[in-house]
Amino acid sequence: MVFTEIYDPVPGEGSVVTSLLTEEHGKTRLTVTAKYPSLEIRDFVINTGMEKGAAISYDHLEQVAMELQNR
Repeated sequence: MVFTEIYDPVPGEGSVVTSLLTEEHGKTRLTVTAKYPSLEIRDFVINTGMEKGAAISYDHLEQVAMELQNR
Protein backbone atom coordinates (compact mmCIF):
# COMPACT_ATOMS: atom_id res chain seq x y z
CA MET A 1 0.00 0.00 0.00
CA VAL A 2 1.35 3.41 -0.92
CA PHE A 3 -0.14 6.66 0.33
CA THR A 4 0.70 10.28 1.00
CA GLU A 5 0.83 11.22 4.67
CA ILE A 6 0.30 14.86 5.58
CA TYR A 7 1.32 15.88 9.08
CA ASP A 8 -0.23 19.31 9.70
CA PRO A 9 2.70 21.00 11.51
CA VAL A 10 5.09 20.03 8.68
CA PRO A 11 5.26 22.38 5.71
CA GLY A 12 5.11 20.98 2.20
CA GLU A 13 3.28 18.27 0.34
CA GLY A 14 3.73 15.48 2.87
CA SER A 15 5.62 12.22 2.74
CA VAL A 16 5.11 9.13 0.60
CA VAL A 17 4.61 6.09 2.81
CA THR A 18 4.95 2.52 1.55
CA SER A 19 3.62 -0.36 3.68
CA LEU A 20 4.70 -3.83 2.59
CA LEU A 21 3.31 -7.06 4.07
CA THR A 22 5.41 -10.19 3.54
CA GLU A 23 5.27 -13.73 4.90
CA GLU A 24 8.29 -14.80 6.90
CA HIS A 25 8.50 -18.16 8.67
CA GLY A 26 4.73 -18.44 8.94
CA LYS A 27 4.30 -14.90 10.27
CA THR A 28 3.51 -11.61 8.63
CA ARG A 29 6.15 -8.88 8.56
CA LEU A 30 5.10 -5.25 8.09
CA THR A 31 7.77 -2.98 6.65
CA VAL A 32 6.93 0.73 6.50
CA THR A 33 9.08 3.23 4.62
CA ALA A 34 8.44 6.98 4.61
CA LYS A 35 10.10 9.20 2.01
CA TYR A 36 10.29 12.87 2.91
CA PRO A 37 10.88 15.71 0.45
CA SER A 38 14.03 16.84 2.32
CA LEU A 39 16.36 15.89 5.15
CA GLU A 40 15.19 18.94 7.09
CA ILE A 41 11.57 17.81 7.03
CA ARG A 42 12.57 14.24 7.88
CA ASP A 43 14.55 15.47 10.88
CA PHE A 44 11.68 17.73 11.96
CA VAL A 45 9.25 14.78 11.93
CA ILE A 46 11.69 12.54 13.82
CA ASN A 47 12.14 15.22 16.47
CA THR A 48 8.38 15.40 17.13
CA GLY A 49 8.49 12.09 18.99
CA MET A 50 6.40 10.38 16.34
CA GLU A 51 8.48 7.24 16.75
CA LYS A 52 6.84 6.52 20.13
CA GLY A 53 3.36 7.12 18.75
CA ALA A 54 4.03 4.87 15.78
CA ALA A 55 5.30 2.10 18.07
CA ILE A 56 2.10 2.31 20.14
CA SER A 57 -0.01 2.13 16.97
CA TYR A 58 1.88 -0.94 15.71
CA ASP A 59 1.49 -2.63 19.11
CA HIS A 60 -2.28 -2.05 18.89
CA LEU A 61 -2.32 -3.38 15.33
CA GLU A 62 -0.60 -6.54 16.55
CA GLN A 63 -3.21 -6.97 19.31
CA VAL A 64 -6.07 -6.62 16.81
CA ALA A 65 -4.44 -9.12 14.44
CA MET A 66 -4.02 -11.63 17.27
CA GLU A 67 -7.65 -11.21 18.34
CA LEU A 68 -8.83 -11.78 14.75
CA GLN A 69 -6.65 -14.86 14.45
CA ASN A 70 -8.19 -16.36 17.61
CA ARG A 71 -11.79 -16.05 16.34
